[in-house]
Amino acid sequence: MLYLDFAATSACHPQVWEAMTPYALTDFGNPASLHEAGQSAKTALEQARTTLLHLLGVSEQSHHLLFTSGGTEGNNIVLQGVLRRWVETHPDKQCRPHFIVSATEHSAVLAVAQHLERVGAIALTLLYPHAENEGRLTVAQLVEALTPETILCSVMHANNETGVLQPIEALVQAVKTKNSACLFHSDMVQIIGKLPINLSALGVDFATASGHKFQAPKGEAFWSVRRWGFQRWLRCVLGVAKK
Repeated sequence: MLYLDFAATSACHPQVWEAMTPYALTDFGNPASLHEAGQSAKTALEQARTTLLHLLGVSEQSHHLLFTSGGTEGNNIVLQGVLRRWVETHPDKQCRPHFIVSATEHSAVLAVAQHLERVGAIALTLLYPHAENEGRLTVAQLVEALTPETILCSVMHANNETGVLQPIEALVQAVKTKNSACLFHSDMVQIIGKLPINLSALGVDFATASGHKFQAPKGEAFWSVRRWGFQRWLRCVLGVAKK
């Protein structure tokens, strides 16, 4: 069989498997442990985090990177975390926060947003790309959909079905110009590992990726977030917010 479906999943690269083997067989300490084996694993984990950030054109000074089990988990953390943070910081707000989501998103984003709308947690606008624009959203579309209550825009960089690339940098700039408080998330599962990515140039607040799309093992993924108020935001995501 000639396998050409890397958009679905890929085989683990032999060099990746070789690099990981010691941490499965010998250096398998828990990075949260204080003993030598744990601290050795922690050092390796932090080195991997730093390397990934640098490959994405940013650093640990400007961005934080968290490892997850897959793109679906990362997308859920972002969408539900942004909502949770908004609820915690706006306890007396009567109007619902507003999300803008591309209608061509993967279900890991689309289904979550639609569920949040169904339960009355958010107001949701789905943007449908115009056929004459070959599946791409326009800046005008996105700007027109923005409201003072918009707290998150989510547009995937590369579509998992069609391969269409969205003009993320231009979309982010337009959103931030009209509503600087609005956050921007991009599902980059289908582009990271295939084309060079510079998160600093793109300007997104959140980016999600999944390793099995670019020859890492299944169950290995990550998402990045700008370091603005990161610790407070993370506590909201985990449901353990503290004053």
